[in-house]
Amino acid sequence: MSPNVLNIQSESTIVTVHTDIAYNLLVGASVLLNGVAIDWWKSDDRGNFVAKFESDEIKTLDGLIIGDYNTLVLIGYTTGG
Repeated sequence: MSPNVLNIQSESTIVTVHTDIAYNLLVGASVLLNGVAIDWWKSDDRGNFVAKFESDEIKTLDGLIIGDYNTLVLIGYTTGG
């Protein structure tokens, strides 16, 4: 998953997550990042799934520690269930 570093002190409005998962294998509306619902999604030029999330929702996650390593988890349903 990319980026592997997220600056939660930036003034960004969108967090973009690039994956190496084929776009057609995921149900886009089911994707969550640490419980935050996906805002929108697309396919990149290699056919992989790209997820977009509202920055403010990610930056204010409970337990996020500024200046430390935090783990974010992307989950969702596949088209096969």
